[in-house]
Amino acid sequence: SKQAIRCICSNNSIISKLKQIQSLKSHTSCINSIYWSSDGLKLCSGGDDHKICIWDYHYSKTELCASFLTPHSENIFNVKFLPQTNNDQLISCAGDGLVCCHSLSYSSRTITKYSCHSDRAKKLATDFSPFVFLSASEDGTVRQYDQRVKHICEEISANCNDTLAVSVGDELSTISINPVFPFHFAVGGQNHFVSIYDRRKLQSSQPCEPIAKLSPFSSIKLLTHVTGVCYSNDGSELVANFTGNKVYLFDVNKMIEKQNYSILNSKTDSIVNLISNHNFTTNNNNNDNNTDNNTDNNNNNDNNTDNNTDNNNNNDN
Repeated sequence: SKQAIRCICSNNSIISKLKQIQSLKSHTSCINSIYWSSDGLKLCSGGDDHKICIWDYHYSKTELCASFLTPHSENIFNVKFLPQTNNDQLISCAGDGLVCCHSLSYSSRTITKYSCHSDRAKKLATDFSPFVFLSASEDGTVRQYDQRVKHICEEISANCNDTLAVSVGDELSTISINPVFPFHFAVGGQNHFVSIYDRRKLQSSQPCEPIAKLSPFSSIKLLTHVTGVCYSNDGSELVANFTGNKVYLFDVNKMIEKQNYSILNSKTDSIVNLISNHNFTTNNNNNDNNTDNNTDNNNNNDNNTDNNTDNNNNNDN
């Protein structure tokens, strides 16, 4: 249970018994990102040497099964396996702003390059799709990519509108997708709050606004910003790390409900009136139809009376 996991993680005696069982060596410089595959059998890593390593995990001995140089010209900040690809495809982002998709079964390894960001691309996020993923950058944008859709990057990255999901104006350094409600994603950066967005609203003609902003601070003058966010496995909680401060845990559902209440409440009267007017109009239409039907029935009865009179006259004759 969630409570049991928390008890274990906060138990100093258990933590003190943790020991290093292996040391994996292949990178020649700083490692910035490691990521497990969904089945726990593979581990990928990326760093300042512009290289990605894939490790075949075993408790007794973990071996390097693949290693290749990427097209990145600056430090790799994040690397991940794409889900449902049998651990064959990976994505990476780096300080050069490039976001790349790689395949271990592809001869040149890299199959797609996106240069939509104008500044350092810091973090990637995936859901359950092997085709769609997001990236967050210090240019203040979140980009959404779909490998099924052909995309040619513009010379000026700001013109890549078809991949643009959100533009917040401030630098972004982290992103996480809700694993249970994957249309929700959270971002953080050079601000003292975490913003949650709904991907279902991204196609709107209006700029996408966050559905919630989470922060433990009441003052905006604090010299702190968000460096990491991550949803819990059940999507109900979100943990955020703030520079020079603590790690905070938010109840996502309560926060969204609390922040949206005032908006929904202000619209309640107009919504009720709209529904009432619609029902009234519908009922009037139904009454009009019923009146017309009654009139038709009366006309039919009159016709029947005339027919009966004619029959009687014929009998008299």
